[in-house]
Amino acid sequence: MASSESSSDTEGNDVIRVDVIQDTEGWATIYWWKQSDGDKQVDIIVTNVTTGTQRQFQSQPDVTLFYLPDRLTNGDHYTVTVRGVTSRREGEVSFRADENQVRVELTTRTSAVVHWPDHLDHGSGVHITLERVTKENVTVDTSNWTVNGGETNTTLSNLTIEFTREEMTTLLHMAETFADGVIRYPPYSAEVRTCYNNHNGTMKVYLKDNNGDPASAINRQISGLFFMASIYLPTGKPREWSPFGSKRLSIPAVTMFPADANLYFADFYCNYRQHYVTLVLTTPGSDVDHFCRLKNLIKLDNENNKFLNLRTTDSGEVYVEVTTKLMVEVFYTENVELPKDHDSLTTVWSSGTSTPEGLPKNPNCPKCNLPTNAD
Repeated sequence: MASSESSSDTEGNDVIRVDVIQDTEGWATIYWWKQSDGDKQVDIIVTNVTTGTQRQFQSQPDVTLFYLPDRLTNGDHYTVTVRGVTSRREGEVSFRADENQVRVELTTRTSAVVHWPDHLDHGSGVHITLERVTKENVTVDTSNWTVNGGETNTTLSNLTIEFTREEMTTLLHMAETFADGVIRYPPYSAEVRTCYNNHNGTMKVYLKDNNGDPASAINRQISGLFFMASIYLPTGKPREWSPFGSKRLSIPAVTMFPADANLYFADFYCNYRQHYVTLVLTTPGSDVDHFCRLKNLIKLDNENNKFLNLRTTDSGEVYVEVTTKLMVEVFYTENVELPKDHDSLTTVWSSGTSTPEGLPKNPNCPKCNLPTNAD
C-alpha cells in the first residue's frame, strides 16, 4: 500500500535514478537504479528541508533499496540524495511527505486496488494514469473514475507486473531445486542448437516474444537469438526432433560462451509437458547487460550453477556442461555469423509446437509458479 513520489532525471551516465515510496503511516522506502557496476554500496543523505536537519546512511553491498528508520513528518519537504561510494555518481529526488496521497495496492499479478484519500468530496472526478516504463519507451494507459456513493477505491485489472528481486530469487531457487542432482554430460554432447533466419549470412537478433511467465522482465523488451542447449538423456546428443522448425544449426557452445560473458537467470516455466529454464547471455557493459541488471535478473556463476557451466579438462580443453532434467534455453544477445559452407545445417523432424508469439506458461503448475503468498 504505497505510491511512488518522484524520480530524478536519468539522462546521462553520471546520474543515478532515485524513487521514494511512502505509505499512509509515514514510513518511506528509497529505491535507486545504479548506472555503474563499480558501486557496490551507496551513501544515502536524507535532508528535511523544512527543519534543516540531515541524516546520512550507507546501503548494504549490492542492495538497491533502503527502509528509512524514522517516520517522515507529514507536510514537511524532503530531499534524498543517493551517491555511489566508488564512482561518486549521484541522483536526487525532492518531495513532500503526504499521508493523504493516492495509494496502489497490488492484489494479484494482474490486478490492483487504487485507494484515494477519504477527504475527497463525493462526486469529484478521479483521474488515474498508469505508466509502464520499458527499455524502448513509456506506454501510458489513461482511465477516469468518479467517486460516488461513499466509494474510496477502484479495482484495476489486466495489469502486467514484473518480478521483483525477491520473487526472482524465489523462482531461481525453485528452478535449482527442480534441477538438483542431475547428471551432466561432457564436451562432445554440449552443443547449442537453434532454428534460424538467414540475413545474408548472418543470424540477426529479434525481439524476445511473450514465451514463458508473463511477469518476466525480458518479454518484448530485449533482442537476441534463442538457442536450445539441452540434450536427449539416453543418447547424450540433441533430440532427433525440434519444436522450433525443420532446420537445425549446430554451433559449439564454447564459441558462444566465452569466460568473460555474463549469464543471467531470466525465467522458469512449463507448457504442461516440459519444464524450461531461460538464461540470457550478454556481453559485459552492453545495453542489454545493463538492462538485465536493472530489471532484477540474477547473474549466475559461469562455472558453478545448476543449469549451464563452463568447464576445463586437465589438458586445458574448455567445454560446456548442461543439466538434463530441464530444457535449457539460452537467449544470446548478439548477431551470429553463419558458417559459410553450412555443413552444420541439418534437417530434423519438427513437432511444430513453438509459435512466433511464444507459448503461454502453465499457470497452475506448483513446481514453477510462485506461491500465492508471493503475489
